[in-house]
Amino acid sequence: MFMHADDPATQAWFVEDFVPEILDLVLSAWEGFARDPSLRLEQRITNSFSHALERAYEEQGKSWFIVPEMQRTDPKTGKEIVRHDIRFFHRDVSGQRLYFVFECKRLNVLNRRGKIVPNSAGYKAGLLKFVMNTYGGGHPCGGMIGYVMDGKAVSALITIKKLIRKNRGTLLLVPGSDFTFSPGVPYGETQHDRSDGRFVIYHLLLPMN
Repeated sequence: MFMHADDPATQAWFVEDFVPEILDLVLSAWEGFARDPSLRLEQRITNSFSHALERAYEEQGKSWFIVPEMQRTDPKTGKEIVRHDIRFFHRDVSGQRLYFVFECKRLNVLNRRGKIVPNSAGYKAGLLKFVMNTYGGGHPCGGMIGYVMDGKAVSALITIKKLIRKNRGTLLLVPGSDFTFSPGVPYGETQHDRSDGRFVIYHLLLPMN
């Protein structure tokens, strides 16, 4: 039996069951992902990693599917509105209105001068796509993937925490909240008061080496 995307019970199931399953699979797939050192551009990393994700969920017999680099277009003009880096759908939810989106950004990037650049501005731009309802409008949550190009995830985490605390007003952070880790899980989360309600962003930092 299909679940209806607008049903409160479906929304609760989506957050409590489906999303943790997605996050766990992303992390486990990354561990087995053969990262080619020549992969330096965000889009190419995402495209390559999407293949690894597809293999992982096929091997595990998941009842959902992944669409990388998916467009959202205006139904009248056909023009592209946004482009999602990775979108996850579940086969048992009717229609395609309820899905989970990841926005991917590089962190700790080596520039042409050989200097490591945190790229916090790029990460902030990704967060704002969720906060301003460009991504995930009407949805309860979404995710940010940070590809840590120099492999120093702790350094990248410090950068992200400072970024979020410094811009808590712009990012519509829930008053009194902060970047937090749930007990026993290797990813962080932030809560945002968007115009359409409370929205949670999950943060996964994936080292490239």
